[in-house]
Amino acid sequence: MKKTFKIILNTIYAVVVLYLSLFIIISLAMPGKTTKYLGFGWYKVASGSMEPMIMTEDVIVAYKVLNPYELKDGDVILFETYIYVNGSYQRKIVTHHFSHITEEGYVITYPHREFEKNKEDRIYDHFKMNDNEEYHVTINDIIGKLWFILP
Repeated sequence: MKKTFKIILNTIYAVVVLYLSLFIIISLAMPGKTTKYLGFGWYKVASGSMEPMIMTEDVIVAYKVLNPYELKDGDVILFETYIYVNGSYQRKIVTHHFSHITEEGYVITYPHREFEKNKEDRIYDHFKMNDNEEYHVTINDIIGKLWFILP
């Protein structure tokens, strides 16, 4: 009985160590992909668009969204889109509130300053790939949903 218990504990230990090792390797090799492959990940907030709820430099932990159609208005999600940075449009991870998914499959989001407003009064996000072309966030761009914040 004692030997069986020890084997079970050693197996659990090995699985946990393997999972954490895999998490660290994926975090280093493919930043931003841990949520997709392992179910959760952490991200450092780079802008103040979600203040005062989430402050610049906070670390947020997100978990994978299995069904984006189950998201509710006001949920905080992480997604990839194009942002104008240092003179060019770059694909970056953004954390904003989810509003809804359009019939065309576009994900509509908004920053925290719009959270308290009625839906019809909100100013929703508009992203661009370049100076002439808009970018529409889709369900494939969703990385995860906010789990908790580490100030």
